[in-house]
Amino acid sequence: RSLSRSNGEIVRHFFSIDDIKQRCLANLSTRYRILWQLFRVCTVDAIDLVVHKLLNLSTADIVEIMQHEYSHTTDAVFKIATSARYTDSIVNKACQNHHDGVVDKLISLIGSDNMQVFVEAVCRRNAYNMNTVELCIGYDNIAEVKYLLSIAQVKGVYLVQHKENHSRIFRLLFWVLCRNQNDAVLYEMLSELDLLENKAQFSYFMRYRDTDVPSQEVQSQLIQGWWMYHNFLLIGQLVRFQSLQRLKSVVAMLDDEIVFTEMVLASDGYNLNALEHAIWGNKLDVIAFILSFDAVRKQCMENQDVMW
Repeated sequence: RSLSRSNGEIVRHFFSIDDIKQRCLANLSTRYRILWQLFRVCTVDAIDLVVHKLLNLSTADIVEIMQHEYSHTTDAVFKIATSARYTDSIVNKACQNHHDGVVDKLISLIGSDNMQVFVEAVCRRNAYNMNTVELCIGYDNIAEVKYLLSIAQVKGVYLVQHKENHSRIFRLLFWVLCRNQNDAVLYEMLSELDLLENKAQFSYFMRYRDTDVPSQEVQSQLIQGWWMYHNFLLIGQLVRFQSLQRLKSVVAMLDDEIVFTEMVLASDGYNLNALEHAIWGNKLDVIAFILSFDAVRKQCMENQDVMW
């Protein structure tokens, strides 16, 4: 709590008591929470003070803490959302910190030989099933997203040419296309992903169905309301959350109209298609736009299930 309030004098006092210091050093979860709070609110100088002078943590210690996967469900008292905040990675907290140089400081503490540890922390999902990049976009912290993607090792896990990255790219696209309201950010992120000029690849992701479903064990540790990406189709979520203008912009980026007419009546994991999402949202302009396509109207008239 003293760290969260940036109360340096109290922090110094606590760590001057050898018993408290030794208890902190002996417990990995406690060390994790200390580092988490440090990178959430403190300046680079304060981080240096605690890490090097008060706790004497080595590079190996930092790496061990960074690799720790905090589970709020292990604490019988704190099986609630307020405790689940610690499942946000330390990288995510550093990205949200308003002081200069905090992410760079974290990288320097981890060491250039351990960048894979940093990348794994970026990709680690919290109790809401979101990784650091997704959280940054959700919080409209686009500068940090751009910074993370400027790091070669992080960019590597978002390269479209590697199939193992496609689920992660799909999730990012959900936040950029469907939740972000800023068109400039949309085009900038699509350019970062090499999708802005690649209509075929962009169309592939508009058809994409995420098969990376958390295991039952993982789901049991997630907070109610966690993001079920495996139930989403981008076109349906786009219609649900965005305006007609955004929908038109996305349709213009597709390979051809066939992709749109094919996907707009496809059911997602909630057994809803994009037209139904528009009806549920009472979006009359979107409904009219969808039904302006001859192929869509034809499917509606000829397919009894769709009409029903």
